[in-house]
Amino acid sequence: MNIIQLLKEPFPSKVDYKTYVFEMLGVALFISLFLYLIRPFGIANWEGSLALHCIGFGVVTLAISLLFDSFLYYALGIRKDLPAWTFGKWLLSAACMLTLLGFANYSYVHYLVYQSFQTWRIQGAFQMVYYTLLLGIFPLIFGGMMQQIRAQKANDIEATQVQQKLDPTFPQSPSATFPQSPNFRTSHILSLSSQNKKEQLALSPDQILYLEAQQNYVEVCYLEEVDDKQVIQKKLLRNTLSQFEKQLVDTNIIRCHRSFLVNITHIENVTGNAQGLKLTLQYLPDLIIPVSRKYIATLKATL
Repeated sequence: MNIIQLLKEPFPSKVDYKTYVFEMLGVALFISLFLYLIRPFGIANWEGSLALHCIGFGVVTLAISLLFDSFLYYALGIRKDLPAWTFGKWLLSAACMLTLLGFANYSYVHYLVYQSFQTWRIQGAFQMVYYTLLLGIFPLIFGGMMQQIRAQKANDIEATQVQQKLDPTFPQSPSATFPQSPNFRTSHILSLSSQNKKEQLALSPDQILYLEAQQNYVEVCYLEEVDDKQVIQKKLLRNTLSQFEKQLVDTNIIRCHRSFLVNITHIENVTGNAQGLKLTLQYLPDLIIPVSRKYIATLKATL
């Protein structure tokens, strides 16, 4: 894999905000303890409490990382749990955060030394940014690559196990053939509706391929028989994915991602990437349905 391919590969970032906060608390604590015990850059000679100064660096790191992550999600709408979140984008965001940390740490050190911001200089700030990037970017790249490789290997194994549940002869058998038209159980009809009940969609669970959350709406992708042929249809309903999940609890349609419900009877192929698994559905060979790592166990148990 060349560098261009690597930069385009999905990156396994944490999407659980609580987990991220605890991880950054651990990083902040490590930084504080490291500075207090090693005392580099002559910080032992600074006036005042050395312990408080070192804790201050940890607080700055924690604040910048949380604010930057919130800015990416809430202001820019960047989702880190989709294939569009690649190693290249993660690396760029990490470099931006290191740059902000450089400015923030320079400001913090400047205030500790001079007790004022009047002599704050942009040249000094850029020098701090330079050293921050110089010291942090290479360990960051190496760590990110190792994280991606480990996740890819783990998810490849999971994908093989799930594929074997779908097709016990895998990997000896050839690719699955195009499915026959399903027998819809017309006696079991569900009514999926918008929150205001003005729009309704009456379907058998077997007709449903997947549901995808799209902001305040849910897109329902389903099969409809037209002139003795199965035609793929899509409809947007103003509702939440969680509400539809409750309605579909006793069917073969399960949650596989924060934004997706999928009908497991229509899964044709399973592969892995660094973020989780990728599902290919019957009738939709060009569409990839992501499976987050937290839902892999549910998928395997259901199969």
